Amino acid sequence: MEKYNPEGKGRAHAHMASWRHLINAAGVCMFAADGLPFPLRAFMKAVTGWEDLGIDEFLNTGWRIGTLQHAFNLREGFKPSDFTIPPRVEGKPPLTAGVFKDLTIDLETLKKLFYEAMSFDYQTGAIDKKRITELGLDDIIR
Repeated sequence: MEKYNPEGKGRAHAHMASWRHLINAAGVCMFAADGLPFPLRAFMKAVTGWEDLGIDEFLNTGWRIGTLQHAFNLREGFKPSDFTIPPRVEGKPPLTAGVFKDLTIDLETLKKLFYEAMSFDYQTGAIDKKRITELGLDDIIR
């Protein structure tokens, strides 16, 4: 991916967020999971009893966690517009010197692409009903 081009980054962000949700929920150190020869499959099998643990099941588990967190935030009244970062982090105003000189990040486009990848409505935050069913969350999210 091109470094400062948002194209394709929503899906990549969704996958990385799902991975992080799984690692956090498992209580595993991110450094071990990402950089060391940590036996994550064996660990998760021992903890959960799950037999078939491929990357798809890992990501879907993380996706379910992220969707449940999002549903909780919606229930508590949060909207997509409530999630912001300080303008300085976006490069507003842009730096006048250094490697990030004149760089501004299009955070709204990145957020929109992430919401689309997660099947969340960008304006309301509503979760697509089809996605809820695909994730097996019908009995939890209504």
